[in-house]
Amino acid sequence: MSGKGETTSLSKEGCKIAHGDHVLIARGAKQQWLVKMERGKQFHTNWGVISHDGIIGREFGDVYTSTTSNVSFLLVKPLPHELATRFGRKTQIVYPKDIGFVLVNAGIVPGSRVLEAGTGSGAMTAMLATVAGGRTPGTVVSYEVVERHHEAAKRNVELAGLSRVADLRLGSVLEPAARQRLLGEAPFDACFFDMPSPWDAVGLAGEVLRPCGVFCSFSPVVEQVKKVHAALSAGNWYSIEAVDMQLRTWQVKENATRPVSHGRHSGYLVFARKVNAPPPMEWNRKTRKELARELRDAGELDDDAEVGDLFDE
Repeated sequence: MSGKGETTSLSKEGCKIAHGDHVLIARGAKQQWLVKMERGKQFHTNWGVISHDGIIGREFGDVYTSTTSNVSFLLVKPLPHELATRFGRKTQIVYPKDIGFVLVNAGIVPGSRVLEAGTGSGAMTAMLATVAGGRTPGTVVSYEVVERHHEAAKRNVELAGLSRVADLRLGSVLEPAARQRLLGEAPFDACFFDMPSPWDAVGLAGEVLRPCGVFCSFSPVVEQVKKVHAALSAGNWYSIEAVDMQLRTWQVKENATRPVSHGRHSGYLVFARKVNAPPPMEWNRKTRKELARELRDAGELDDDAEVGDLFDE
């Protein structure tokens, strides 16, 4: 173990910055630029000019000092979500706090096959592909109805080096031709719908998901959530759940640690698991009363008896 103040050499070839790599050039948490390294190019900032040639060959984590200003910059290897959230974009994106929750609760792992509707700028697509594409046959099939968004997403996914895993298609999953194609490619392990009417895609999800596969939708307003929930409740879906994620950041200073902001709301997520038959009714006060009424109407339960009496030994 190194003593205090000592450093250890853990350099590997993968830590070297190469031509074509993306580097997060940082002056602080609020001053960051995502730059693709290209030989012979320069990047201009208010704090000096940054030479790409002066960075290529260094290691991620090094400090680079501009020769025009003597100002230092940190060279950070971007995480997948940092690449995705800094894509050139024409649409709202799904943010890391929601992406992480979706990945975990949709059970997306290396090798998963995922169907997405609403590619947008490709931020969520890239994160799905980063995880699912870690092992064969992992892939993401993503549909987008707006051509300019589709083209922007293709460029972003290509920049992230994920074109091999992400199959981006122009069109709607609700079109008959798309449905037939997806039925031929089924089954999928999970579906993620970021579209204006995700309730219209519930039927398709039920057809292409494998048993116990996960449905997930992202919606900005509660009215959409209610319609999705109703559509799922009418079919063979289990564990239907609506949630929203809120993130609160903190200022950490000596004798002045406090929340910087209230929770940030971005949208609502609805999850459900596909099953092969309608799940048994939930056993609560409301369903007990409904069952008792049906049994009394059928003459199978006395007026003064309770539903629970049917199960007494």
